[in-house]
Amino acid sequence: QMNISPVALARIYEEDFKQDMAALKVLPPTVYMRVTDNIPQIISFIKTIIASGQAYATPQGNVYFDVKSWGDRYGVLTTIYPDTQDEPVDTDKRHGKDFALWKAAKPQELSWTSPWGKGRPGWHIECSTISSAVFGKQLDIHTGGIDLAFPHHENEIAQCEVYHQCEQWGNYFLHSGHLHVKGSQEKMSKSLKNYITIKDFLKKFSSDQFRMFCLRSRYSSAVEFSDESMDDAKHLVQAISSFIRDGNAYIKGQLVCDPVREDILWERLANTKVTVKAAFADDFDTSRAVAAIMDLIHHGNRQLKAVTKDTGSPRSSVVYGSIISYIEGFFNALGMSFGERQV
Repeated sequence: QMNISPVALARIYEEDFKQDMAALKVLPPTVYMRVTDNIPQIISFIKTIIASGQAYATPQGNVYFDVKSWGDRYGVLTTIYPDTQDEPVDTDKRHGKDFALWKAAKPQELSWTSPWGKGRPGWHIECSTISSAVFGKQLDIHTGGIDLAFPHHENEIAQCEVYHQCEQWGNYFLHSGHLHVKGSQEKMSKSLKNYITIKDFLKKFSSDQFRMFCLRSRYSSAVEFSDESMDDAKHLVQAISSFIRDGNAYIKGQLVCDPVREDILWERLANTKVTVKAAFADDFDTSRAVAAIMDLIHHGNRQLKAVTKDTGSPRSSVVYGSIISYIEGFFNALGMSFGERQV
């Protein structure tokens, strides 16, 4: 319809994606890797798996990973094993769960020359090859949506452990829940036409407000998107900004208050630090960490009651400075900035 090549179309969407991520304040990766730039490396990766006895080529020009040859090492992530729930085979596969490493060319599809004929890589092998090229024999943390755990991540593990001849390729897998439109059980997706574009979203809400919306739920849980939930996040961001603004005004002597119970605030700050650390250590529980921060702000606000007459009491600048510094550092680590700005 657009009368342009697939590569040119991909570049358009690639640039659009980069712009959207920048608008959401998502840090760019150190390096961008394209499958089309790594076809020789992918072919070499497949050849190594075949040589190890865990993959086979077919007369039709396809190459499959032989799941049963990998035994009980297949399924370590999702506990799906090769001898269970096997579907009937009506293709050139040996077994129903065998997955494609290389797919024979089809009419009007992009294809490349390989030892097995013209074709293109399978989905899983692309990621295994490129991640290995960048990170080597092992990954510390691998992330992705919950729908990628099987088969994608399971197959990545099998491919990489065969290729690298290692016992454990990925140390941790963090699977994120889906974003749902309110009232729908389906995830937000382009194919279902139940999505909101990032550009349209940012006309109404800020990137910090969206980040707060995300932080209020566990990353592994499905989360329901609505204007109401976004308004809640917006109000939290405003409350944090207001506290920081008032706290700084108090420190500068621009806000006159009654004497502050420093001992209570120091204790609250210490307890908050302990709670936040424990929350992050508990599978990165951002919702509990944010709740602890908001509780600290609540207690800080309780003592910032403006009075009309200055009694000459010394200001408790150090404790408020410490609280503000901790809160700003907390949110800065999560990609949000407050300081003196208005939200």
